[in-house]
This record gives sequence, structure tokens and C-alpha cells, in this order.
Amino acid sequence: MGRAIAKIDELRPPADPKTTFHRGCGIGGTSVNAIAGEAQMQVDIRSNSAAELARLEKQILAVIDQAVVEENARWNSKDTKVQTRLLGDRPAGIARNGTPVVQAALQAAVALKLRNR
Repeated sequence: MGRAIAKIDELRPPADPKTTFHRGCGIGGTSVNAIAGEAQMQVDIRSNSAAELARLEKQILAVIDQAVVEENARWNSKDTKVQTRLLGDRPAGIARNGTPVVQAALQAAVALKLRNR
């Protein structure tokens, strides 16, 4: 999983349209001294563009597959495998300032005396 994380972290999505990802929630193993029999991570991908969202997802899945091949080659093994699963689907898009949902959020922030961060 470490090899996959390093490869994912090297990806550079475009600034325009705004596209980003977060690789987090990595877990695995049963103790510090044990070889993990299983490891998991989650990757969240967001974009204002459906095409860029799909492109970045394809890139991430490809580098994960590449990491598995490299890890198996390193250890002369075929034991390392990957399984992917979609946890949620957040469609691409952008909310304009004039839309009701943005206006409601801004009014809630004012009512709660939250500062613009």
C-alpha cells in the first residue's frame, strides 16, 4: 500500500478545472512488529469537471495496479493483490454564489457568527 500511496501522491491534477484528491484513512496490520495480511486506504476525488474526475480516477486506479505489479516483482511473488470498491459517488460540479444552497449556507454561517476562512 505504501508504494501505491507514493505513486498516487505524485499525481498532479489540473488547477483548472479545479480537480483534487485526498488519500487518507490508511489502515492495516495487527501490531507494529507484524507483517500486515491486509491493508486498506480510501481516496476521495473531486472536480468541477466530470471529464477530469473520470480521468483522475483512471490515473489513480492505474498507479495502484502498477504498484501491485512492482511489489510482486520486488518480492518475486504473486501474493499482493488489490481490490477496489466505490464507497460514494460525488458528481462533478460547482455551486454558483446565487444558488439557494449557497445562499442558505452563507446565511447559516452569519447566524452562527462563523468567520470566512
